[in-house]
Amino acid sequence: MISALTGEQKKELNELRFRAQCCTQVAVSGSCATAVALELAETAMETLLKKLCDLNVSFSLESLSFSGNHA
Repeated sequence: MISALTGEQKKELNELRFRAQCCTQVAVSGSCATAVALELAETAMETLLKKLCDLNVSFSLESLSFSGNHA
């Protein structure tokens, strides 16, 4: 659960989430995604997911909301 994390852990997760979100937006917003942009987005997401795993954070997929063309 996120609520059990310290303030510093929450801050770090928010920073990783923001980085992953920004990298993904850059990768998919252009007329053609570059390999570098896609790799950066993938790496940022892997880093976030690894940190969530390291902190034993779990969540239900039903709680996720998807939007846009990729939902």
